[in-house]
Amino acid sequence: MDISGVSSPSYGTSVPTTRQNAPGTVRGVGDSPVVQEFTEYMKKSPAERMMDDWLRAHGMTKEEFDALGPEEKQKILEEMKQDIEEKMKEKAAEGAAPGSFIDLLS
Repeated sequence: MDISGVSSPSYGTSVPTTRQNAPGTVRGVGDSPVVQEFTEYMKKSPAERMMDDWLRAHGMTKEEFDALGPEEKQKILEEMKQDIEEKMKEKAAEGAAPGSFIDLLS
């Protein structure tokens, strides 16, 4: 079979060069406060996320924790450690490993 006379199809020369110009993209979604909050959360280490989740479950923000004195911080960290150890022991007694840090905190 001779294909020497067959040319490749031309798809045009207009190719989007930025994501914003790509067909089907939604403009402005990255500006959403929910998306920004999620992005910041995902940039944190697992330990930072666990601490934030524990503080939130106990009615405190990271900023409030940071504003405390050294003795108060230490007391809260000890309570956090005890809670997490207790949850891990409970999960071990059930015979199942916790699926996530959230499981440990709930």
